[in-house]
Amino acid sequence: MNHAGKVESRRAAANADSAVTDPFVMSKVSADLDADRERVRDVLTPRCADARGLACGGPDAESSGEPASVRHRRTSVIKVSVFYPNSANATFDMDYYVNTHMPFVQDRCGPAIKGVLVDEGVAGGAPGEGAPYAAIGHLLFDSVEDFQGAFGPHADEIMGDIPNFTRIRPVVQISEIKL
Repeated sequence: MNHAGKVESRRAAANADSAVTDPFVMSKVSADLDADRERVRDVLTPRCADARGLACGGPDAESSGEPASVRHRRTSVIKVSVFYPNSANATFDMDYYVNTHMPFVQDRCGPAIKGVLVDEGVAGGAPGEGAPYAAIGHLLFDSVEDFQGAFGPHADEIMGDIPNFTRIRPVVQISEIKL
């Protein structure tokens, strides 16, 4: 059974019996993260090719003679994550965020932005626990400099839109995707 089949099987088991004690049973958030990881991989795959045109992880990658870790290091991608911490009185207009704010950010950042992902928090790690974040937005760039050059000139305008969908103060982290 492939990974997707295992996730579906475990999801079905978790839905059938909410008292499942198997530590590998993934919460909805973990399953969403798997889906996000697949979307990120789809965004990165065309950009991850060496001079011979061998795609990292593609069918010809093994014939390149390089270990997977070398192929993955060849292309660096920066992920700018904007976390919106959850609380009892937090409100977040996901429809506005997805359909208005994020397209607005994409428009302002132009071709420097390579991908966008949005996570909606649905649960914490323990059964019945609330999500630690109401939402998380992710922006993909080739470098920190590309992000700063694209976002910086529009920062006030973009940040000024936040009150249209939430009063939560966002927390930003810039990461380099390793895998």
